[in-house]
Amino acid sequence: MHIQTEGKRTLKKDQLEPPLFSEAVGTVISRAKIKNGATFVVPPISQAKVGDILDIYSDTETGLWTSRLHLGELHLGKPLEFRVLAFHFDETDWADAYYVLTQGGAPFVSERASMK
Repeated sequence: MHIQTEGKRTLKKDQLEPPLFSEAVGTVISRAKIKNGATFVVPPISQAKVGDILDIYSDTETGLWTSRLHLGELHLGKPLEFRVLAFHFDETDWADAYYVLTQGGAPFVSERASMK
């Protein structure tokens, strides 16, 4: 009897570096620097392929901000920047950021970055 199964590629959690906000110095973001919004940066993901899905998340006291990108050839091998509107940071003292790379239906979550 021949049984055919489908294999899935597995990424280790520590292979997906945490994102950052380009306005942050270490883990601190100055309110003056984000009065017009902030730039969420996903570092280059060496495992990413055309057709993968990238979901990004920024969680604060004011709510959860998300965005989705279907990766194409021009997205591979470089940092990806997303603009987060300033109101997302209103009346909050912290922000957690992370992203999820989905390949073939399997989600891989990055390390979280916590800012204050």
